[in-house]
Amino acid sequence: MARWFMLVAGLAAISASVLASAEHDLRLARHQRDVAFAAERDRLARLDRHDTFLEAVSRGDELLMHTLVRTQFEAGTGLGADAGREREATFWAHLEPDPFARPAPPEPTSLLARIATDDRRRLWVIAIAGVLVLVGLLPSDAPYRSE
Repeated sequence: MARWFMLVAGLAAISASVLASAEHDLRLARHQRDVAFAAERDRLARLDRHDTFLEAVSRGDELLMHTLVRTQFEAGTGLGADAGREREATFWAHLEPDPFARPAPPEPTSLLARIATDDRRRLWVIAIAGVLVLVGLLPSDAPYRSE
């Protein structure tokens, strides 16, 4: 009777190891998808800001033209609010969105998940579970009774 328990325990350990590893891989794939979506949103926001700027330049927006002239003048002459410091004659930094924060990849949440995702430990779990299944499948040592 005890051999059935070993068989069931071995099968459960193998199943848990496979499922926990697959669940961790799924979490990693979702994390990579979320990072790719964030990068795409960042790229689209950047393109939108540049398009808005180009439209304002082509329209001849008066405020933008004054800002451009002032920026070029202050950078070229060294006069203005930042006098005494070297300054770039650009405002492209204002067009760029803040870089997106890359979230950390998900960590295994349980002891079983940590064991199942570590290659060496997973090998031991599968080996021990295989031994349990083997012992569970061995024939009984009790003599065969025919009734």
